[in-house]
Amino acid sequence: MLGEIEALRAFAKQAQTDPSKLEPVLLSLGPNPGSFFAHIGSLKRYRWANLPKELENIIQEEVSRKKYGTIHDVAINAAGGWVIQFDEGRRYRMGGDLPAPLKNALSIGTEKKTQLRVCADYC
Repeated sequence: MLGEIEALRAFAKQAQTDPSKLEPVLLSLGPNPGSFFAHIGSLKRYRWANLPKELENIIQEEVSRKKYGTIHDVAINAAGGWVIQFDEGRRYRMGGDLPAPLKNALSIGTEKKTQLRVCADYC
């Protein structure tokens, strides 16, 4: 399936110059056909396509102002809702159609300047 997205295939191919040192890809698939956000650390580049317009604008703004390295993670749901983390979760923005409990939690976190972190099961 991933090979069907030409822009993603080309990006991954750039990272495969040495097959013995395969680099993991941070990948978030979007709600639309062919939509994704990808990051390969060794290339120090991001790639994205066909994302919700507001999210694309935020990514472009971040890359234009701060160059590479501040985008930590991008999560996108099937309804087009999204959360983007910067600086290892110390800053984040959200948009699109997110469940109300998640919006509320993120809003409270933003007010309290809470850092996001990923939990494997329960923290």
